[in-house]
Amino acid sequence: MHKIFIDTDVILDVLLKREPYHLSATYIFRQIELNKIKAYTAPLVLANLHYILSKATTQKTSLEKIKQLYQMLKITKIDQEIIDNVLFVNNIKDLEDLIQYYSAIDRKIDFLITRNISDYPTPKNIKIIRPDEFMKILEIQEKEENRP
Repeated sequence: MHKIFIDTDVILDVLLKREPYHLSATYIFRQIELNKIKAYTAPLVLANLHYILSKATTQKTSLEKIKQLYQMLKITKIDQEIIDNVLFVNNIKDLEDLIQYYSAIDRKIDFLITRNISDYPTPKNIKIIRPDEFMKILEIQEKEENRP
């Protein structure tokens, strides 16, 4: 079973039905619901989602969506070791993305799913891919599993 980390942008694609990204993001979440993949995100993603969703909807609706996500996703940790790794990287493009990256590595995640690939460092022990690429991987695996 694949272990994936889902970035904020991909979750927003589902929740806000953002085109043209909604299809692949929704497919991934459907696979999570079917327990075909194990999905993670970071605590700061939930905070960012709440901030963005409460501006786009209401605070009550935002919290309901966050609670639904919380039931589906496992949460990575962010501790001093993670922050040490982040702060001592030579080229910090995006602090938030680096925190997510190292929290995903800490959990031995297979894939980090994002549309902001260029904000992440050269991957170590993790594949950083877009949702549409991951959807294709899952579709190919499903076809192979269903072959007679």
